[in-house]
Amino acid sequence: IDRVRDLAGAYFELGRLYLAIYLEEHRAAHHHLSRVGTEDHLRNARDRLTQAGIAFQEASRLRQELPGWQMRYAEAVNQLAEGNLQECIDTCTSILDEDPDLEDVWKLKGDAQRRLGQDPVPSYARAIETRRTYYEAVLALGEVHLAAGRIAEARQCFARALEIHSGLTPAHVLVARSYLLEFRSTGSLEML
Repeated sequence: IDRVRDLAGAYFELGRLYLAIYLEEHRAAHHHLSRVGTEDHLRNARDRLTQAGIAFQEASRLRQELPGWQMRYAEAVNQLAEGNLQECIDTCTSILDEDPDLEDVWKLKGDAQRRLGQDPVPSYARAIETRRTYYEAVLALGEVHLAAGRIAEARQCFARALEIHSGLTPAHVLVARSYLLEFRSTGSLEML
């Protein structure tokens, strides 16, 4: 941020980075063995979401002429941070009605839908359709399939995420978890 001329754009990208970190930490928080560990991790993750909101607000303050979708995207991130999931979904839908090719907005909408208990698959699929190398959306889609017991579809997603980003540790962990879930349901060691 200190070395670029377009400070508003840099702050917007910083906000996107904090949002990505939040989503990763939120995912990791649900893998603690204890409820206390999960709650502590979620509390720390929420700080990243707050930082994302601050960065988006600073981008807006520095340049009023940022593309309208970016400022509304920042608003949707703040709605997610405040737990206003349906408002976040509605804001994303409004943005996408005007420009349906914004993969970050599709992914955010899917994340809010997932937390609200709605089906995020169409939103994640559209994010991936828009940017085929969007491994975060591919991984999220795989997690949804795995949670629903669709192990083959989940593994396809994890394999695709690893094609895009071979060092993606969460994808490797989720592949292992898929085998564990399959073993628990079938009792067979053949696939191991």
